[in-house]
Amino acid sequence: MVDRHRSVMSLVTPATPEGATRRTAGSPPGPFVTSPLQMFRFNDNIVSRESTRRYVPMSSAMSTTNPSHASSTPESRVATRRSRPALIAVLTTLLGVALTACRPTPESTNLTDLNEVRVATGVVELVRTPELDAKAKAQADRMARRGTIFHSSNLASGVSAGWSSIGENVALAGSVDDAQRALEASPGHYANMVNPAFNQVGIGVTVRNGVTYVVQVFVSR
Repeated sequence: MVDRHRSVMSLVTPATPEGATRRTAGSPPGPFVTSPLQMFRFNDNIVSRESTRRYVPMSSAMSTTNPSHASSTPESRVATRRSRPALIAVLTTLLGVALTACRPTPESTNLTDLNEVRVATGVVELVRTPELDAKAKAQADRMARRGTIFHSSNLASGVSAGWSSIGENVALAGSVDDAQRALEASPGHYANMVNPAFNQVGIGVTVRNGVTYVVQVFVSR
């Protein structure tokens, strides 16, 4: 049985110009690096359109080249009075929606943490996109169903045209904060976070049976 709280691994794969991930003839499998890490397990992956189509270390650089007037009659006044509770109810409902939208989510909190790391190194902040969020969330859900972590089988799947490189960090831990700290402590994952080529990100968080699964998808456009 694999101790999912005590392992770390890294994988690098190239992508074809059309965005499909595949190995070239004669290429060896992507390198795996393992080392102990207390209480966390996580993984990172990155794919870029490199003309060499070669396997590279995870920490290597990765780059290439979205009014009416009210009447004074009693009837009208009664109608106006009756409409006020409805108006108040609508305004109250809308205010409740606005307050809910302002509450931080695990994903928005993780974005803040990611951008704090980038700003500290002089790199521009990442922008979350619905497209990448959906991709990250789908992967987090898949991992939660299996009870382990693994990379997307095709990093380019679900990413619209125009990207030049894609990276992925995946982790499981007791909380999003724990996962983030563990990822920052890993050179390969940290490299994805502060890579200046990346300008967009998607974040997915799923909690199942007390375990938090986190996926970060980075894209350069």
